[in-house]
Amino acid sequence: MPEALVLENAWTYKIAVLADLISRRITRTLQDVSTLNLSQWRVLAAIADRPGRTASEVVAVTPMDKGLVSRAAASLVADGLIERRASSADGRLSHLHLTPLGQATYDEILAALDQNGSTGRGRLSAAREKALLSDLSALIEAYGPRRRPRSGGEAPSHTAGANTNEPANDKRRSREGPAQAIISSATP
Repeated sequence: MPEALVLENAWTYKIAVLADLISRRITRTLQDVSTLNLSQWRVLAAIADRPGRTASEVVAVTPMDKGLVSRAAASLVADGLIERRASSADGRLSHLHLTPLGQATYDEILAALDQNGSTGRGRLSAAREKALLSDLSALIEAYGPRRRPRSGGEAPSHTAGANTNEPANDKRRSREGPAQAIISSATP
């Protein structure tokens, strides 16, 4: 019989708890400064990080499946925060870019997240942050690819229902003034 896992001594458990705490803090901040939900924020932040990403590239860098990314992107387009631009290399693809309102929204949210510590910036010394990032990168590499194609070609969701309880965002953003940004921690 295997030895019992002592949760407070398991780094995997600690990472899961930290990821959840960060996601909850980001969600509260989003509710305070915008009408975006966590999925919309993650898409907005991924596009701000690298303008011109495709939806598939957003899926690859966020803890969301393609259905969530598609719905979040569609709502961000409808709200005027992002725009789709056809790929000059492949007409089947579109690249996602922030609009001026989307950039202002991103900037406002990022400032609020920095202020409450959700981005993690300034929480560790530069040396500790560099070491942590190195360790996390090594662990991500050791755990292998995040998504493996299923027999039907569909990429499985690695969030396993983590976003199924996220409330729908039926509110429409006011177009008056900026409102809202960090890709939240991956939901384990």
